Amino acid sequence: MGKTCFLGIDIGGTEIKIGVIDEFGRIVDKEIIRTPNAETLEAFLEPIVRTCNGLIGRVRMHLGQDVNIPAAGGGIPANRRFNFLP
Repeated sequence: MGKTCFLGIDIGGTEIKIGVIDEFGRIVDKEIIRTPNAETLEAFLEPIVRTCNGLIGRVRMHLGQDVNIPAAGGGIPANRRFNFLP
């Protein structure tokens, strides 16, 4: 059975921190990207998903392809509003 890790995403006003931790809470890998200035939800999520996929790929290269990531958690500032045009 492979190692269990978890994905965390912290969406801030200017940057997004994405990290993978192991079952003991130790950081396995992390990346920071600029918060997209996007007009649609799809355009906002695309760089986040791309970064998450790349990060998971790096973790699997380092720890083995059998790494299991059963859950992800995230947070955004309480006063942040995201308005996307239809």
